[in-house]
Amino acid sequence: GSYSPSVTTGTDGSATLSAIPAGVYVVREESVPETYIVTNTEQTVALRPGKTSEVTFVDYEKPGLEIVKKNIATGEPIEGVTYRIEQIDGSFSTSYSTTATTDNHGRIFLDSVPVGTFKVTEINVPNHVILCPIPQEVALKPGETSTVTFFNALKPSLEIRKVDSVTGDPVKGAKF
Repeated sequence: GSYSPSVTTGTDGSATLSAIPAGVYVVREESVPETYIVTNTEQTVALRPGKTSEVTFVDYEKPGLEIVKKNIATGEPIEGVTYRIEQIDGSFSTSYSTTATTDNHGRIFLDSVPVGTFKVTEINVPNHVILCPIPQEVALKPGETSTVTFFNALKPSLEIRKVDSVTGDPVKGAKF
């Protein structure tokens, strides 16, 4: 005979099946909550009369990706920098791609990103910042957060002063 019920774990992470006929069974994980990765594994278990057996599946959370943007001269965060984040490995039908912009702490945090290798490219900066044209690659692993940091220079500024040669007072109206 065939025995194939589907059960869902409760708040304690377990599910119990009772009064199952003795025999050898294959337990397969079908789905997990969105923030986890399906292990795609199965376990074989032998059930003996009058005994309780247990199988444990360990799931990893999807990786996180942190992007940090800093001023190369001061180390201060830079707000308002936009990045394109693209998965560059794996199947093209399931590839991940998004854009995000740094917050006032010069930071982007993406959670529940797929496992894989990603290219992070700076695509837009505020007017006073020099764009960094070199993308970075990062490999994301299950259950881990990886950080990539970009350092940018600010555009230089120039102050021109026009002063009277005798008094040293500012002279208004000179054009340069």
